[in-house]
Amino acid sequence: MIVLLDNDQAGKDAQKGLKRGGPKGKQLIKPEYVLMTSALQADVKLPDGKQLVETEDFIPPGIAAIAVQRYLETVCGTSAIDSGKVTAQSLIDAWADGRTLYDAIGEVVRQHFGPDAHIDKVGLARAVVEVVQLHLTKREYAIPEADLSSFQHNFKILLARLAQLQRQAERDSTQERISQRIDRSIKAFLRDHTVSCRREDAMILLEEIDAVLDESLEADQVRLQLQQLRREHDLTEPKSGMVEDLSKFTDGLRRVRYSAVNAVQEETVNLPAAAQRLAPSKDGASDTATKIEESIPSAAAPA
Repeated sequence: MIVLLDNDQAGKDAQKGLKRGGPKGKQLIKPEYVLMTSALQADVKLPDGKQLVETEDFIPPGIAAIAVQRYLETVCGTSAIDSGKVTAQSLIDAWADGRTLYDAIGEVVRQHFGPDAHIDKVGLARAVVEVVQLHLTKREYAIPEADLSSFQHNFKILLARLAQLQRQAERDSTQERISQRIDRSIKAFLRDHTVSCRREDAMILLEEIDAVLDESLEADQVRLQLQQLRREHDLTEPKSGMVEDLSKFTDGLRRVRYSAVNAVQEETVNLPAAAQRLAPSKDGASDTATKIEESIPSAAAPA
């Protein structure tokens, strides 16, 4: 699981809550898999002086203005003349003093249409997707080329980072499941063989561990240790009898167990470095990102 959070107060509070964990402090999600929108500030294209706080801030004001106009016309029944009062420049001017783009949209809309006027976030996201798709497929809506380019760039950056985190989380989850299975098998073996052990039982255990390993480098390390155990205790082929040095064999199993668990920890520790190497290309406040993801492939090849 990964989480995308806005960098507003609610998002920061959610981040702190995730760090604290659930009942008895149990960690709900690793901090490495919580992405704050502000982490992408340096990689995205925003108007001069604007800060990336919410997911809506990824939307260029020119596209946001057109999307608001469409929302007003299709949802609120506003005339095209009146909806045209919402312009990119009016949004940029209102996007100040610590406000977000969504705050600016609300201010401009209330200014022209009354204090009860409201633009829903999900409806706004849908309108953004619609105007971009209609522009690309039917040449409806005159979206400036610079705004379209910024839109594509910003959401490709966001989606690429989310995809990278998702892949890492899936690998981490797989490694955890493998390490847990290895840990359970070895614990059960050590519990049942405190005094002596048949060679056959030892070979079966090593086969069971080998069978759950994947193709990662960490799994290769475990395989090397299994091969070493087989050679040291003459377990490379079926033979009758008992394991001669059970104490040494169990010590070797404990090293295998440690290696399997440590592989997961190393994978997690290396995540920040992996994230830094990522070239710029759902819990949390991610409604807009979810809706807009569908429009990115189309945006790559204008009709």
